[in-house]
Amino acid sequence: ANPARQLRSHLEGAQPPGTQGKGAMGCGSSSPISAVATAAAEPSPPVRSAASPTQPTVATGKPEPQSVVHIGPAKAAAAPAALPTVAQAAPVATATAADSTPMPERAASLPPPPPPVAKQLVLVLGGPGTGLSEQCALLAEQFGCQHLVVGRVMRDAVLSESEEGKRVATLLNDGKNLPAELYAAVYQRALAAIPLEQAAARTPLAAVLLDGYPRTVENYHVFAAALGAPVMAIVLELSDAATRDRAEQAEGELYDEEAFLKRLGGFAKRTAPLVSVLEANGVPVHRIDANGTDAEVHSAVCAAVRWGATLGRA
Repeated sequence: ANPARQLRSHLEGAQPPGTQGKGAMGCGSSSPISAVATAAAEPSPPVRSAASPTQPTVATGKPEPQSVVHIGPAKAAAAPAALPTVAQAAPVATATAADSTPMPERAASLPPPPPPVAKQLVLVLGGPGTGLSEQCALLAEQFGCQHLVVGRVMRDAVLSESEEGKRVATLLNDGKNLPAELYAAVYQRALAAIPLEQAAARTPLAAVLLDGYPRTVENYHVFAAALGAPVMAIVLELSDAATRDRAEQAEGELYDEEAFLKRLGGFAKRTAPLVSVLEANGVPVHRIDANGTDAEVHSAVCAAVRWGATLGRA
């Protein structure tokens, strides 16, 4: 038996009355049965995948062919055969002497970063005519330490236009004294700006000579609370007669005895109590006779501080 003829007979029997002999959509002479029968006898055109790129349509003037709808039970697409599961082999560890230690233990075994180098504060005190700033400059030149002069530190703070510098400028312009807390804040910023390498630890390179501040008991307590106590103090001592002689030589005709006595008395009033506080708090105090020449005083200072391989209280 012809399969196409059997399919035609089957479909003609299933059609509703009045539809036999009419073409598709009610027009034409060919019946949908013949179209379906013809399609059943011919191989089905390949179905284009949705993922395949659409070919562009070229205008030829001919009507595009209508897609043929297949009537009948759809065949389920055969599922691809499952590939046999292959057990993945564990990666072969190629341990070496460098990475044989587990990562957490290896990180824990690394040495911690070195702590920042502590600056060794050296307080230098001296009255008028003692050559305090000259001795600090000689120490800085010979040992490479830092020399902080109070006037220069305050000027740099004002020029930097930092918050502390602005407060200093405002108070000085108003003719007011600077509070001890402001001094300490300015020095704290100045000390933090001094870079030190690890090789400088506990050597004279880590020393910072404090010239002119702190020089009162009040300023010292605030300074020590914010920055720590100095490792030592150098006190240059000069007799009143030698101090007067040096003042007269330096000022010449401008020498004023009353002004000189005021400066001398102010230093004794400020510094003598501070030296006592330093000694009471265990800070080594080196008293240096400043009656000699600059070179002689410098030799005495070097012998007293004994700066060599290390620096500190020990």
